[in-house]
Amino acid sequence: MSKKLVVANWKLNPSTLEEADRIIKIISRAKITGATLVVCPPAVFLGRFTSRKMSLSFGVQDIFYETAGAFTGEYSALMAKSTGARFAIVGHSERRAYGETNKIVAKKVEASLKAKLGTILCVGEKERDTHGHYLSYLKAQIDESLEGVSKNHIDGLIIAYEPLWTIGERSRGAMEARDLHETALFVRKVLHDYFGKKALSIPILYGGSVDSENARTLIIDGQVDGLLIGRESIKPEHFLKIARSVTGAKS
Repeated sequence: MSKKLVVANWKLNPSTLEEADRIIKIISRAKITGATLVVCPPAVFLGRFTSRKMSLSFGVQDIFYETAGAFTGEYSALMAKSTGARFAIVGHSERRAYGETNKIVAKKVEASLKAKLGTILCVGEKERDTHGHYLSYLKAQIDESLEGVSKNHIDGLIIAYEPLWTIGERSRGAMEARDLHETALFVRKVLHDYFGKKALSIPILYGGSVDSENARTLIIDGQVDGLLIGRESIKPEHFLKIARSVTGAKS
């Protein structure tokens, strides 16, 4: 990728549209070159922002795999796109924790790609053992989450590697860049086995205890194409500091 991709996953934040508006105004005023910034707010806020002309791109935190029907509370990839979303996060660990299976994720990936959304598929192991058994888990998760997806329809596919043991208050902190590089190479190999040479063009992002102090090292030494930011993304000054550090710009 010529530009690094920095994605903000706001999750269930903030509490009001007014606060969301304030955060977006701060982020949108910043001039960041060398990175594409994507904000994924709660879907109920999306239309407020996509109706304006901004340098930011927007996405949704999830989509449903059907296009219409009796599915109360759900929204489709086509609906998300019609409101101005350009990206969709699919298979986030928090969704999987609610019972979302790899089979369901695969359907969502396919629906999102068909709608021509940038489809950010989240994968990552729960624990990392010293014997490398986590690699089998990771491979199976990727394979099953992409089941049925044709290599002719993977334009727009993005992999976000988020090892669960690096996320949250009890985390061990972000991965070492060297370990991230090795894992990114493994993910790339799995994708190559699945899609062939076209896999070389699939961006790989990293998420997990990223801040402005480690972001550039993770990008450069970890050799990934961008970052998926959680809790730091709802703090606009912190998010922009991470984005600038990724590009090498001074804060």
